[in-house]
Order: sequence, then C-alpha cells, then structure tokens
Amino acid sequence: MRYIFDTHPDVYSPPEVSLGDVATQLAHLEAGLIGFKLDRYDPKVDSEPGLTGTPYHDVFGTRRPLRYQLEFDWEVAHPFGALLIGATAGFWQNYGKAILRSSPPGVESVSLRVRSSKIRATRS
Repeated sequence: MRYIFDTHPDVYSPPEVSLGDVATQLAHLEAGLIGFKLDRYDPKVDSEPGLTGTPYHDVFGTRRPLRYQLEFDWEVAHPFGALLIGATAGFWQNYGKAILRSSPPGVESVSLRVRSSKIRATRS
C-alpha cells in the first residue's frame, strides 16, 4: 500500500502497514471489556410475602430512578471457549417523603441509596 505523499520528499509519509500486521498485533493483545449500563430500577419491595401495606410506594411513590453500573471483564484463558473474570459496581438512589408519627406527612424527606458490587467468573 502506497500513499500519495510518498512522491514529495518534504511531506511526511506514514509507514506502510499491511492488514496482516495489524491482525497479528491485535491477536496478541489481552482481551478485556469495559461496559457502562444505565437502566431503570424498581426494587419491588411492596410485593414481598408477609408484608402488609405498601411502605415503599407510600414513601417513594411510583418513581423509578436510573441505576448506573460499570462493568469490567477480562479474558483469562480460552482453552475450550472463553473464561472471563469480571467485576461490576453500581449505584442507585431514590428520594421520598418520610412518614413519621411526630410530624405531619411530607415534612421530612428520606433517601434510599443502594451500592452494589459483583465479582464473577463466566465460561462461554
């Protein structure tokens, strides 16, 4: 593969690279994956068996805030498929009006924050 700039000595000419060279270099790189996940989360607390009433809905309403997750997976081996080791960390929060016996409804606010983490090994 030749570049048009090669004909003029004062202009920079990038080195010639074949697709085979690029493929060989990519094959020797360690395989990894970084992902960002954004979704809506509803903890479904009010549907727990034995629970009377709807305490989660009463405090937080019908809002379903966004949950943020960051994931990293690393391919450690591929003898018969791929063996991946990964980790995920996430954050979610919701705000509502506290229900207290000592004050009128809606005066105090409350927040629920969930931080999640997961480590896993997967074979595909």
